[in-house]
Amino acid sequence: MKLSKLFRALLLTVLPLSMAANSFAQQQIDANIKLYLFSQESSFSPHGRSAKKNSENVYWFKNGDAWASFSDKNGRASIRYKGPQTLVLHKKVGDDDTDKSFRRVAEIILPNSSSDIFLLMISSGSAATFYPINMSPEKLPKGKIAVMNMTKRALGILFGNDQKPLRPNGNAILSEPPKHKGISIPIKIAAKVQGKWEISYNSRVSYPKDERCLMLIYDPSEKEIPNLNITIVQF
Repeated sequence: MKLSKLFRALLLTVLPLSMAANSFAQQQIDANIKLYLFSQESSFSPHGRSAKKNSENVYWFKNGDAWASFSDKNGRASIRYKGPQTLVLHKKVGDDDTDKSFRRVAEIILPNSSSDIFLLMISSGSAATFYPINMSPEKLPKGKIAVMNMTKRALGILFGNDQKPLRPNGNAILSEPPKHKGISIPIKIAAKVQGKWEISYNSRVSYPKDERCLMLIYDPSEKEIPNLNITIVQF
């Protein structure tokens, strides 16, 4: 499969954690969910490698009628889930397993799939953001940067000498000559403001040698003036 088709299929939909689907419209999911857990530092690294992690977070969810849980301690988790398409995660605040002993912390709209479902989880302290994708991140090519535009606006990206347009919810593979691998390369992201293109992000990113790299671009404000947030995952 060509890389363009591979990454066109990769990105599904990222929804705000506060957005809940109506219960009457919910599809029922019965699938294995594999979570890839990352910790926020100056860059992002999987738990168990170079990430600094001082505490363990345990997340609870309703699997059918029973409560089940997973931990972010080891950087990977696999759960069997049967329930609504909106997976609701909780933290435990009580000593028993009644609903009042759990506090809702996140909602994730899962893809309608009867096979494996993959989730990226980016954590910062006790907070976490979840990104559903439809294939294992371990199948992404090494030595490339996959950039994903999770905003509702068209973007232009300049990575070294590589220039790419990014449609809303679009994605692209960024590359530079092999001699540039392993060094920091300038990156600029432009967005239209009142009909004119303006630089909204200007920084540098390390071009991976033998690692996989995902660059996730999102805008939590969704206002006319862009407020781009960048999350970089390398593993």
